[in-house]
Amino acid sequence: MSVQSGFFEAEWDPELYNEETHTYGDWDRKYLAEQFARYFSKLVSNGVMNDTPNQLKVTAVGGMKVSVSIGLSFMNGFWCYNDEPLELSVPLNETPSTRYDSVRVRWNATLRKVEIIYITDNITNVRNDLYYDLQIAQVKIDPAVSSITDDDITDVRGNEELCGLINIAKASDIGDLSLLETSAKSSLVAAINSFAWSVLKNKPFTSLDSNNFSVDQNGKLSVTSSPEATHATNADNATNATNATNAAHATAAGSTDNDFILKNQQALSFSNKVCTISDSRITANSLADVYFTQACMNAATKASIIVETSAGKVTLTAARTPEMTLTATIKIRVV
Repeated sequence: MSVQSGFFEAEWDPELYNEETHTYGDWDRKYLAEQFARYFSKLVSNGVMNDTPNQLKVTAVGGMKVSVSIGLSFMNGFWCYNDEPLELSVPLNETPSTRYDSVRVRWNATLRKVEIIYITDNITNVRNDLYYDLQIAQVKIDPAVSSITDDDITDVRGNEELCGLINIAKASDIGDLSLLETSAKSSLVAAINSFAWSVLKNKPFTSLDSNNFSVDQNGKLSVTSSPEATHATNADNATNATNATNAAHATAAGSTDNDFILKNQQALSFSNKVCTISDSRITANSLADVYFTQACMNAATKASIIVETSAGKVTLTAARTPEMTLTATIKIRVV
């Protein structure tokens, strides 16, 4: 195969023979979707974006229905963005045995799209030339039940074998970034920033602009100096938030007058990779912003932490046990 390159602006060549129209005159540069996918698969790993809390989280919404929250996922260079909560129906279990279902993001070559689907009585991913699954939740359905609760749902987004979290420019793909010259590393980061911003700039899950959405030199996608970072409803909270402006953080959504700070720069205690913080003000639909201090940012990045909220608590789940004590300010956004 000859040397290939891309992607460049096409120019009209009146002397170029057009195989489709069988006339002269055609564009001199044409790229296939598989070329774009192959390129991006080397920069963005498969999984769910984890910089905004609760991305593609599956929750019960009453009766035999579950909801998949707003979120972004990548698989083999293709992307899927769910821009509003998506409700999925759960079939009744009319058998005498407990059934285990799954919710998946599926790349479908036949339909030429990525879709979010509910699979009954199966928790095994399909990955072949026609389908590629990222499993985001498993649902237990007992016999004759007529309503699903959150206790029936197991979140598997952090499971690297079933789904996993997005990483940018994996070392296994392109080599050790620490060995690259600073200029080359900066060029790679700039390229990723440009692509990520082009995909996400019009999406409603957070208030972003091209100056505060970035990928750091370690390849970690993040929101920096978000306009909501210093929002608070009283002087004490404003001070707490201001103290955290130099920390790495993830932004969930727009602020409201009910937002509050749990505690400024508290040490997070993880047990079996899980840290739970209780507060009666947190509702089931609340969102959480976690602002890690600069001192523990690298350890937090390596731990790949998912943030989840439920009635009365916020839960941080690490894909890997943190290498050190993580310190952060946690802002709760009441929805």
